[in-house]
Amino acid sequence: MKKLLQSVCLLMASSALFSAYAVVIDVNCTGGNSGVLSNTIAAAAPGTTINVTGTCNEAVTITTNDLTLVGNSGANKAVISGFFPQDRIIIDGATRVNITGFVIENGVFGVRSMNSASFSLTDVDVINNVLGVEFTNGSTVSFFGEVNVNNSQVFGLQVLTGSKLIIEENATCNILNNFLGSQISINSTLFATTGANIIVADNQTIGLSINTGSTAMLFNANIHTHDNGLDGLDVVSAANLEVDGESEIISENNGRDGISIDNSIVNMFGFFSTKPGFPRIVSHANTNNGIMVESTSKLDIGRNSSIASHHNGSSGVRLDDGSSAVLQRSEIHSNNGFLPRNNDHNEDKHNNRPADVVVTFGSRISFNQEVDNAGEVTANMIGLALCDRTSLSRGDVHCKR
Repeated sequence: MKKLLQSVCLLMASSALFSAYAVVIDVNCTGGNSGVLSNTIAAAAPGTTINVTGTCNEAVTITTNDLTLVGNSGANKAVISGFFPQDRIIIDGATRVNITGFVIENGVFGVRSMNSASFSLTDVDVINNVLGVEFTNGSTVSFFGEVNVNNSQVFGLQVLTGSKLIIEENATCNILNNFLGSQISINSTLFATTGANIIVADNQTIGLSINTGSTAMLFNANIHTHDNGLDGLDVVSAANLEVDGESEIISENNGRDGISIDNSIVNMFGFFSTKPGFPRIVSHANTNNGIMVESTSKLDIGRNSSIASHHNGSSGVRLDDGSSAVLQRSEIHSNNGFLPRNNDHNEDKHNNRPADVVVTFGSRISFNQEVDNAGEVTANMIGLALCDRTSLSRGDVHCKR
């Protein structure tokens, strides 16, 4: 009992000590008070909340734990801006930092973190920077509300070197009008949870790339990539995309492939879905393939899941170079793929008909029927599937040769 009382007293003392530091400071940057915010942050103790108004023309570095920066809400957000070349906000090793309600603009980096930093962005606009947002060296970051990463000259969002980005429940992340939209790279992780939305559009090159040993996980969350200059979504270089619940990935009107899978794995599970056909992929009206699967990659549309891929400039789904796919509940039609003549010794008698599924160079495809709990059979609806002589197919769709 004595030890218990000592522990309780120690906890109460610690809480009181922390409360003593939990002060609120108001900072008004109106009128050109350059440096006032960065000086306040440098002097702040852990637990401090800093309320900011106006436009702060400065570079801010945060190294103190448990700081909260609050800008104005709605259309009157506080602004962190300045002159080139400076970074706007750097979080260097600080943990439990919260940044809410800012416009962060005109920097080399808009927001940059390193050295195992952990923080959150809530209702923040990172716009008109050279390099929008970069999280590195084991950082952990959460997005709440609506976070916009737009109009970056090089890339919008990068999550690198073992870092983790969490799109929290019902949050929206918009990545728009950058040169390169976003990438999750070098053993990093993206996790989007229930109600989260990731919108990646109008970027000049690739929309969203998951690459180099990284993993993205969607649970009852959505990705919508559209009108990007190259691929909408890339899963490449030993990466993994795991999708469950009632998630949806839509990729449309992109300048190359809707979804490109290269030496990587995409799994659509559906274990926790109660909605028939979900999770699902919808890929349509892309310049090349709806979904390209190559270099020993795997596309597995499992229990309850589905694909809709149509009106693409080439195949709805194409497999090449020893890749594999399992399809069920899928509607793949009105595409314009073809079986290259150099992949088959036989005269290509089907080449005058556009193909929806094309399988080449030692690849394998399974067209599975699914039987639901009521005993109803759900078949694939495939227009024309073409396979070269090196490939294998099975299931309810005949792959013509």
